[in-house]
Amino acid sequence: MDAENFLVGVLSSLVATLIVAFYLRYVPRGRRMPFRLIMRDLDRLVKRMKADSTFHPEAVVAISRSGAIVGGVLAGLLDGLTIQAPLVFAIELKRGIDGVRTTVITSGPSNLSEFKRIVLVTCTNDTGEALRAASEWIARNAPSVEVRTAALYSRRNAVVHPDFVGRDTGKKGRYDTAKLLVGMPWMNENWTHDLPRERNGGDAQHT
Repeated sequence: MDAENFLVGVLSSLVATLIVAFYLRYVPRGRRMPFRLIMRDLDRLVKRMKADSTFHPEAVVAISRSGAIVGGVLAGLLDGLTIQAPLVFAIELKRGIDGVRTTVITSGPSNLSEFKRIVLVTCTNDTGEALRAASEWIARNAPSVEVRTAALYSRRNAVVHPDFVGRDTGKKGRYDTAKLLVGMPWMNENWTHDLPRERNGGDAQHT
């Protein structure tokens, strides 16, 4: 790569980062993220996965509905998959009387043991709770499978940080990944929220 192309790549990445930062800090809740920016970050995620020569997934496994949308695009951009559509975990979010929210896996793919390597993907990773719950489910039900995790967007200081990230959001988690999720183009007013009473709140979601 010559100096000019390198400089263009750096400037393009910087502009995309500034757009995400601006969106998270100044754009009102309810506005949608530009799809072209989402695809740019998906391309970045795929490039980072392909750059790892030690891992070649055979299947994409997505967490819940937004993860399935991201996983579907990811499956179309990755090479060497033995199944061309994502497998999907169904989850349920519960909040206890102490206010702590947990992610419960309500159903998972029954054929994961057929694969040697899978990538587990979520749309936005706030705390890492959904990735943790799904990874533990796989460890119990398909222990022979090698798993790497991925997220289109992830908070930098999440308890569980993915192996591959399209874009880290904010410095030390300053920006709200929940706002990113509800700003996805498919999250319109008719989208059924996992925690309906918190739909318009600031609580981060893992769908």
